[in-house]
Amino acid sequence: MSGNKQDVEELMQDLRGQIAAEGHTEKELEEARKLAYLDGSDKGPEFFYPELAAKARYLDTHYENPILFAPEGNPVKVALQKLILKTVGFTYFRAFRHQNAFNKEVAGTVEELTAFIRMQEKENAALREQVERLEAQLKGKAE
Repeated sequence: MSGNKQDVEELMQDLRGQIAAEGHTEKELEEARKLAYLDGSDKGPEFFYPELAAKARYLDTHYENPILFAPEGNPVKVALQKLILKTVGFTYFRAFRHQNAFNKEVAGTVEELTAFIRMQEKENAALREQVERLEAQLKGKAE
């Protein structure tokens, strides 16, 4: 184990030397750290279950792409839209059906993952309580 720690320290020293040799400023390094996280923060993304559940519910109800849009506007524009829909629509209908099926599967998967996370949180809470009870019993026996 100490060998690994030494290897890590050697790597860090090498990296620090490379950074110093290339002349990077602290500001540049801070920006590079922020780029490592998707949300642009300097501490990384945090998990927030209610937000995930809300997004899963939204996906579950809004996964379909509308295939047809009601033509509106001046009569010439409406006639042109209907003509385009009739001539090219059959190609797009198939693509939209496939995309809607895919979106439905993704929404279902996200919903299942959300339920799994909730189940894991409950299980973790139960295990935490059990560990606390066992620790309390050990302290009682030690005294």
